[in-house]
Amino acid sequence: MTGRRPIHVGLMSRGHGPLRNGLGFMAAVVLVPVAIVAKLLVLPFERPAKSSAAEVATALRDFLDGSGGDWDWDDFTSTPVADVRLEGIRRRASEVSLPLTSEGRASIERLLAEAERLAAQNSDSHQFREDQP
Repeated sequence: MTGRRPIHVGLMSRGHGPLRNGLGFMAAVVLVPVAIVAKLLVLPFERPAKSSAAEVATALRDFLDGSGGDWDWDDFTSTPVADVRLEGIRRRASEVSLPLTSEGRASIERLLAEAERLAAQNSDSHQFREDQP
């Protein structure tokens, strides 16, 4: 591997010359404001997720037991939920400080119990509707 130059993918890097870094900086100066304006234009049209109580409970449980994916907690805490009750749970969960302390764990466990109660109520109401003629 001697004599080969490393491949640099970023706009700016120590391995790049001043001209390339300058061009990278200029590209960033132009692209970042464009991305911000594009996000602001799209924001009013975004809709909250239609997550169920069972899905919210799963996200909380996966976080507590560490079985969720690398970005699952970030996705859960940063994506609004259409159901007002579940949105309240999501919002309160997002306010728990990380890394998780015993107090934070207890808060998430309470939120999980609340989501599970809502999921059971939804399950009971669906069961009741299916039993009706």
